[in-house]
Amino acid sequence: RVFLARERELADRPVALKVARAGSREPQTLARLQHTHIVPVHSCRTDPVTGLHLLCMPYFGRVTLARVLADPKVRVARSGSELVAALDRLGASEPPPSARSAGRMAVSRRPFAQAVAWWGARMAEALDHAHDRGVLHRDVKPSNVLVTADAMPMLLDFNLARETPAPGEAG
Repeated sequence: RVFLARERELADRPVALKVARAGSREPQTLARLQHTHIVPVHSCRTDPVTGLHLLCMPYFGRVTLARVLADPKVRVARSGSELVAALDRLGASEPPPSARSAGRMAVSRRPFAQAVAWWGARMAEALDHAHDRGVLHRDVKPSNVLVTADAMPMLLDFNLARETPAPGEAG
């Protein structure tokens, strides 16, 4: 489960707080992956009473690629600018960023199919980064891709990820 929380000690910033069962390797996996399109981890704690892992991550909004693609207006969209409009509509609780952000410009200036392909290419870069570090995500789907208000896709939920042995290691 993931909750919206505030990190009071650090400027009262909003954060996503993921609560996972004991034995989850997700915090260690995410700590190894430093990539623009992978949601990073701020910190991790284990509750001594319950053994639950508390994973603190930056809050980038609530809009997933699944929500964007399910939007009725997106189903008939012909341009990337219609995708950006859907992000603004779906993330209405967050203030829209500058129209000049790199992601919004990259998506809005493309035809629909090319805009979605641009998102796909960013996810391919993120997965390549993870694979280069011996991590297989194993649960890539639209609901595990967060799309920020800046129109940047972010891969999340490495709970089912598996580490692969380095070349030359037994596995």
